[in-house]
Amino acid sequence: ESHITERFRAKFGAGLSVAYIDANYSVSGPFDFATASADDQDVLLGGYIDLTFGFDFTRNWGIDAGLRYQYLSSFEMDTGFSEASIDFDQSFMAFIGLRFSF
Repeated sequence: ESHITERFRAKFGAGLSVAYIDANYSVSGPFDFATASADDQDVLLGGYIDLTFGFDFTRNWGIDAGLRYQYLSSFEMDTGFSEASIDFDQSFMAFIGLRFSF
């Protein structure tokens, strides 16, 4: 974190991300002739980078706002005749919040 002025600050961050996935997947054919389901859990690994700007109203209170890009590996499930895949490689987040320092 770096103070640009006495009240205005900026921070660049990077780190590792870990997510626990617990998923249920079911698929059925026409008229429920063929159904299949799967239940799977996995731990996904990835990373993130973020940029945060902040403004301090007082010595204790401030506001923060920023952007974050996060990458996680893919998650796949297979029921035998159907497969589902979820890609988490394009996750962007914007955030704003109050900050209290003590």
